[in-house]
Amino acid sequence: MKKKKNFLRNAIILLFCLLMVISPLLILLPQAQGSYSARLATNAYQLGNDLEVTTIRLEMPEIPEGLSQFTLELHYDPAVFNRGSINTGAIYPSLGTKTNDSSGTITITYQGDPITSAGIGMSFELQLKANAPSGTTTVRGEFTEAKSGDTDISVSLTPVDITVKNQAPSANADATLSSLSLDGYSLSPNFSATTYNYTCSVPYEVSLIPVSAVQYSCAFDSTAVSVSVPDVLQVGENTITVHTTAQAGNTATYTITVTRLEQDYGLSQNNYLSSLTVGGTQVELSKDKTSYTVAFEKIPTDLQIQAVAEDENATVDVKKPSNNTVRIFVTAENKEIREYIIHLLETANEDAPQGSLQLLSITGAFDLPLQENVYNYTLVVPYEVTSLEIQGVPSREEDTVEITGGDALQVGENTVYITVTTPEEQTTQYTLQVTRLAEGESLTGQGDDGGSAPLWIRIVTYCMVLLAGVAIGGVVGFFVKIKF
Repeated sequence: MKKKKNFLRNAIILLFCLLMVISPLLILLPQAQGSYSARLATNAYQLGNDLEVTTIRLEMPEIPEGLSQFTLELHYDPAVFNRGSINTGAIYPSLGTKTNDSSGTITITYQGDPITSAGIGMSFELQLKANAPSGTTTVRGEFTEAKSGDTDISVSLTPVDITVKNQAPSANADATLSSLSLDGYSLSPNFSATTYNYTCSVPYEVSLIPVSAVQYSCAFDSTAVSVSVPDVLQVGENTITVHTTAQAGNTATYTITVTRLEQDYGLSQNNYLSSLTVGGTQVELSKDKTSYTVAFEKIPTDLQIQAVAEDENATVDVKKPSNNTVRIFVTAENKEIREYIIHLLETANEDAPQGSLQLLSITGAFDLPLQENVYNYTLVVPYEVTSLEIQGVPSREEDTVEITGGDALQVGENTVYITVTTPEEQTTQYTLQVTRLAEGESLTGQGDDGGSAPLWIRIVTYCMVLLAGVAIGGVVGFFVKIKF
């Protein structure tokens, strides 16, 4: 009996000693692991040509309490997706993120303060590649090194499957441009993709001009564009072409006609006089008339002439009288010159023969000084001229002038008679043979100075010189060569 009691006591003492030894060791053993589950979800389980982006969400119904460390790896097929943006919610500042697109891996690491349930939300954007193969692709994830304090956490992550229906797009048949412009200059009309012809003007200083042509484009194909531009813009019209070829082979050509302006373009061409006073006589100016006659009893030796240009930018040059003729040159801002001729007549010239004319004036055209002893003149007028207003100025003031004809010109030859009568009723008759051209017949010729002038003016001058030569030289065979 006594032995049994001693055994029981010894057993209790031994057990107590064992507990004292084992208890510290139990504290050093790792605690039991917690097990959790999570899943990957998406807003688009099927992708194709019209839907190209999917957002992968991490859904974790139960957040491990005190989760303070983890590594999350997301795996996707790099032949199907490119990674887009990553949204890690409130825990972003403490995260480390690393992406490897070639292997299709996104790695998220965290180590910091315990995460609350409000901070675990994460999403990952994946962009469908243009040439991604059709079929089913799986996006999967893996949690490793997850801890809550010193406690290891196990998280199983359910993957997500996505179906890809990526049919190859049809070839682009649109060969139009989305924009077309010239650097610093406007097109007329304004650009429209289906308008193919344009015009543009540039100043003389512009000899080169850049062209911007933007093609139609999309994610899968584009339009080829070729531009043909002159190396140097010439004065006048220049052609720029833009040729486009769509992927399907359709073509289009845009044409821009660029006009490079003359060097003096924009400068005034006005070389007309607005007023003319000769020796106190106000000359009545006609827009297209440049030859005038001013009569004096005696031409002043200190003749005063005031000539004012219409355009303030034009200059006026009055030459000194020579052989009873004054020449006035009006130079426009663009350097074009108009010459006015003023014939000075003396009505009290006692040396002038009685019954003679010193001038024929054709209103709106010119004044023609006459030669002494020359009585027959010719004139050619265009078809549009149906009548002539003619005035004759006698050499002596007391003589009178009567003009018959010239008011109803027929096509072909017409004769105008100018009769000068003296106070003693002696008469002298001049004739002006007027030829009216047929409709469509031209009378514009090229002058020696390279400029053009009405042929009918030069014909009168020619006849005047010819007849004067005959009268003065008395030579039967008298020839004058004039270039018309």
